[in-house]
Amino acid sequence: MSTKLSSATALHEVRAASTTSEVGVSKGGPNEVLGATCIANAESGSDRILYYVDGAGNAIAESGPLYRPVAGDVAVTVPESTGDQTWVYVKVGVGGLARGAAAELTATATHDGVVATTGPTAASKLAGVAQHNIAADNFGWILVKGVGVAGCDASVAAGEELDCGGAAGELSDATAGGLKGVALALAAGPGLVAVKLDI
Repeated sequence: MSTKLSSATALHEVRAASTTSEVGVSKGGPNEVLGATCIANAESGSDRILYYVDGAGNAIAESGPLYRPVAGDVAVTVPESTGDQTWVYVKVGVGGLARGAAAELTATATHDGVVATTGPTAASKLAGVAQHNIAADNFGWILVKGVGVAGCDASVAAGEELDCGGAAGELSDATAGGLKGVALALAAGPGLVAVKLDI
């Protein structure tokens, strides 16, 4: 199922697994079908602000286009003239995902329990890249296609094709690893680098 981004879709929302209180009221759990996709459309003439993250990479719940950022906040956007973004809804497994971490599918190839890559990973196993922190056993959206950020190793230079041949959760220069490319570096590494993903 694929939908276009609407005001009802909160790409920055992170939801804990479902729990039941002492009085039998259930809360939490997914608000989308695992593996569902959402398209965030680009705007003409300016970047489209989706939400903000704080300096630690956590999504700011009350953020959006009218939010007034404080020092250290960073906007997650659909940059002008870069085309649409595709996001996928996942449940994060052991260890959680940090902002910029490449995530891989579970052994059963589902979006239930995705984890940060632990080293060189085939493109067919990638689920996407986290644009904000998502704790273990929580549900949230990760970026699959379009311009965003990814953790990259020191081998990355601007304009290079990237694969998932780096260390845990990192992308690296595709010419070195021999794996299929999944992104184009828009800046040099290491650290969080602007990339154009196509997973």
